[in-house]
Amino acid sequence: MLYLLLGKDQYQHLPPIIKEFHQSPNSVWQGSARVGGNNSLLLNIIRTINSLPKIAPQAPINVSVHYRDNEEVWVRQFGQNTFTSYLGCDLNKKLMYERIGLLRFYFKLRVEANALHWDFDSFSFLHCPLPKFLAPKANARESISEYGKYQFMAYVHLPMLGSLVDYDGELEPASK
Repeated sequence: MLYLLLGKDQYQHLPPIIKEFHQSPNSVWQGSARVGGNNSLLLNIIRTINSLPKIAPQAPINVSVHYRDNEEVWVRQFGQNTFTSYLGCDLNKKLMYERIGLLRFYFKLRVEANALHWDFDSFSFLHCPLPKFLAPKANARESISEYGKYQFMAYVHLPMLGSLVDYDGELEPASK
């Protein structure tokens, strides 16, 4: 899927661990993560409704990725919380999307400084584009840690509410 959006030139510059993560169907990766965000009642309700991880200075994480109907199904388990999202390509827009419930978040992908950057582009509700002033500030990055592990970071800041998601950590294949 990444190859379709990035093209051969950018794809070849990805670290091997990122390629392995995305090319390992039905795999399980494990590690630990720091989960941050604003600790307000409304944001905690939004996290609970969407099964997003709870704020924790350190949490065990398991991530499994499998494929269904041209999408990557990502199941992330942070401690006792399980969060599922669906990733796919919109080849007309040349964007990657992440579908969470009825929302779709679109990202431009780029490879820079030995990392895969997910730059937020737009979002929609029930396939209807939503105005930019309602848009969250969001980005994500996949890279390689100094120990050679798959490293991730994701951040979502909601207008007028604050930081909904702010997590980072490291993963390695569960079989290691």
